[in-house]
Amino acid sequence: MIVVLADASIAMRGVAAALAGFPDLGPVAVRTDSGGLAPGDAAPAVVIANPQSYAVTRDLLEHHRVLAFCAGPDRPEPAALLAAGFRGYLTADSSVRELADAVRAVAAGHRHPLGPPSADRGVLTGREAEVLRSVSSGLTHKEVARRLGLSKLTVDTYVQRVRHKLGVGNKAELARAAIRYGLMD
Repeated sequence: MIVVLADASIAMRGVAAALAGFPDLGPVAVRTDSGGLAPGDAAPAVVIANPQSYAVTRDLLEHHRVLAFCAGPDRPEPAALLAAGFRGYLTADSSVRELADAVRAVAAGHRHPLGPPSADRGVLTGREAEVLRSVSSGLTHKEVARRLGLSKLTVDTYVQRVRHKLGVGNKAELARAAIRYGLMD
């Protein structure tokens, strides 16, 4: 089960409605508070909350996999959310597919890619994270392209974007970044 902690904003209710279109994620429940999420209860696979408008407690972060969904203009830094205990970070300009991919990743116990705190660098998209994971596991760009059904040039472009966003250069630094952001063990 996915639980969306919704305030009065339409954004969080839209998140719940979008996730309902992915039956593989299981049922989606909308709650206005986390009162029914006690540690002894059957835990939802993922809790989605907007830390800008919902008071996410330490207890919630310690006992549940919480994905931050930030919809307002004054978004917290991804690194601060990760340090606080969130398992991932998305913004309102994320695609529905990225939302579903983030929920799947967090439900599987991984962190959804979180970018570094630099304002000029963004959070990795789902596809960028997938390419980073593949390249970091030792695949060549050509092998990644074949596996993902992309051209080698497209994979080269994704790798270039990831390097810029994460501020890394060579493949060893890419692999360290993949481990740091929970994409590899």
